Amino acid sequence: MYKSIDTTHLTTLIGLDISAAFDIISHSILLGRIRDEFGVSGAPLRWLQSYLTDRSHYVKLGHHCS
Repeated sequence: MYKSIDTTHLTTLIGLDISAAFDIISHSILLGRIRDEFGVSGAPLRWLQSYLTDRSHYVKLGHHCS
């Protein structure tokens, strides 16, 4: 991407924020389905559980916070 920008090629970056999707479903149900239906276990499952537990975040752009 940097190389394309440096050589003035058209460059597009698309970002997808799915964090709000995790607010809609029960985290315990989601983790159970990931474990049971997709076979995720061990460290990856613990990582997802950690991500979904007691998280807060905000976006700051200049003097504005969301």
